[in-house]
Amino acid sequence: MSQSRKPNMTREQRRLQEALRLQRRYKRAASRRCTFCEEFNWNNRRCSLCKSVRYCDEECQRADYVARHRQECTDFTHPPLTAAFVTEPIGRLKHAPATVFAHGHRDGVGCWISVRGTKNADLVEFASLFSMRPSEEGVRRKTMLAASFAGHHHEDDHSSWHARRLLTLQVLVQNRRKDGQPVLVLAALSQALSLSDETSLQGVMQKQRDVDAPSIFVDEDLRHHAVFKVATSNWDEKPRIYIANYDGAKLELQRHPPSILDAERGFVVLNPGQFAIVYLQFCVGDGSVLTKEWQALRCLERIVLPCISPWDGVDRDAAASYDADQLDAAASSRGIACAVDAEAVEDYYQDSIRGNEAAFAANHYHGGDQAPEPVPVDAEALRALEQGFPKKWRSPEFLQKLFGRSGRYENGGH
Repeated sequence: MSQSRKPNMTREQRRLQEALRLQRRYKRAASRRCTFCEEFNWNNRRCSLCKSVRYCDEECQRADYVARHRQECTDFTHPPLTAAFVTEPIGRLKHAPATVFAHGHRDGVGCWISVRGTKNADLVEFASLFSMRPSEEGVRRKTMLAASFAGHHHEDDHSSWHARRLLTLQVLVQNRRKDGQPVLVLAALSQALSLSDETSLQGVMQKQRDVDAPSIFVDEDLRHHAVFKVATSNWDEKPRIYIANYDGAKLELQRHPPSILDAERGFVVLNPGQFAIVYLQFCVGDGSVLTKEWQALRCLERIVLPCISPWDGVDRDAAASYDADQLDAAASSRGIACAVDAEAVEDYYQDSIRGNEAAFAANHYHGGDQAPEPVPVDAEALRALEQGFPKKWRSPEFLQKLFGRSGRYENGGH
């Protein structure tokens, strides 16, 4: 009898599988460690407001709250613990999968911004499938199918669609208001503000499409900045945004919770403690000057994510149909400004800046183009912990206690 064989996976599929496995293992380990006493427990309690800390009992929670957590929770020091936005290195990586490049908070709402990047740190084409919404992909498929039936390949009239000019950001936003009020996130109205130097302005404003053309903002010091809105899709003319995660759950393609008022515009209601992860794309230049993620980030001063809170008696159903003037006013007056950390950008992209693309892929994407080596479960778990946790937890006893596995493990082999 022939034995059934598992379907062959590509290197990219194996890489993604490895990354997801390590992210889940990291979350499991972190959620079982008490933030205060650092002991491990299977039934830890968490702060219901920030979801970024875990405690083994009420005594540890009270002690940590007085010592540091009260201030850290208010200052949005740490994002909520979720495998979809890991801000610490895991496995063999030297950098966190979601390294934070910008961070800010206002009126009890916090925001952390990272880059949803590519293995070679390239910007993305308008015609690519990267981070496209399901609805956008549906329009694209219909266009390509119609072109094939007509007997020719689909070729758009805009060569700029195939230039690398889109910067993809992943944004985690969380409501930590202590008055119990919900907030309305208006992701489609997010803005990116450039630096005021001439080099940055010239780079980001190169031959922009009319629909994505930035406006000029003059600050109180009479410095000029380019202000970008979220890029518009060339397929369905909607904002290039995608809600990837809502309060720890990956969203299904068709069904969304009632709190997501408009998925295509990223209008999301967050109650205290809830968070959402949204992908945003900004068009920076024409692909001739800025071609790398780090080149684009070097030109940006801050990102602004608009939120409205409290509701002030506004009906939730009416919120999704706000007119443009009201929304623009809300975005400018209640936006969360997140300054770009230039040092974090230089540190994260140092391999790519030096031209060592292989090292960049290896240090950021679980071995880059190489398929992950088959590693025994215990060894794999310990390697993940060695990279992301203090030395005191790097022992076989810790591994057995955490994962409930038996067997010997010697560092460097098995």
